Amino acid sequence: TEPAVERAGSYLGFDERFNRYYTEQGWTPSETIYVAPDGSGSGASPSEPASVESALGRVGPGTLVEFLAGEYAGCYELDSSQSGTYDAPIVLRGARDGDGAPLVRIDCCDTGRRTCINLEAADYVAVDGFELAGGRYGVRAVGAGYAADEHQVGVAVLNSVGHDQGADPFFTGQSDWFVIEGCTGHDSGEEDGHAIYLSNGSDWNIVRHNETFNTVSSDFQVNADPLSTCADEDIAYDDPECDAVAGSSPTGGRGASDFILVEGHSCHDSLAPGP
Repeated sequence: TEPAVERAGSYLGFDERFNRYYTEQGWTPSETIYVAPDGSGSGASPSEPASVESALGRVGPGTLVEFLAGEYAGCYELDSSQSGTYDAPIVLRGARDGDGAPLVRIDCCDTGRRTCINLEAADYVAVDGFELAGGRYGVRAVGAGYAADEHQVGVAVLNSVGHDQGADPFFTGQSDWFVIEGCTGHDSGEEDGHAIYLSNGSDWNIVRHNETFNTVSSDFQVNADPLSTCADEDIAYDDPECDAVAGSSPTGGRGASDFILVEGHSCHDSLAPGP
């Protein structure tokens, strides 16, 4: 489908800051690195793919990491030193068949964050076209801290399937200008049990054309979480630092979630409330 917002457009009265890979159809990378489950080459072409770890160790703004079809096992991570930019995002893209179904499966590891793809304070990263199985999280996208100036910015999770995670297939915390579109989350477990969980005062989000089902907790939850973001920091709930509307001050509103578009979302057959 067409993106909900076009590049350099307006989103609910604000100049958009979403991931360019999402807002600009036809985006082209400055470099492409091909990876395979058993890759050991340079990554310069599909015939000489690199390992995922090697590719992620050398990504920079504008890099496309192209996952060739196959079954991968591990937990892959980008941190604050491996961010893209508004003009040049980093893209992790999996091969898909003619109907759009993922041909890349990642079986999450069971150590550390237990997350198939962990974006830890990494900005402007797009994740597109994966099956994410097991672990605690499928995609985990979080900022560096509860202050608004430490939020993550510009992550997009697209056309992916997450299932059988102990907690949540798709989880965010302090993640602004985040979009999740065309994804399916199901069969999440009792460690948390949501399919899509947007938390900790994330602002300017888009949740669009996703499907969630068979979860222990609500299929889809937005949790601003002032208990953690404000009370744990000794900030009163009615202090503007906690309760201000996003964009009204440099660090205001850490305990609220504002400007979230939900469109065409299907919740069904859950063991708790849907949204």
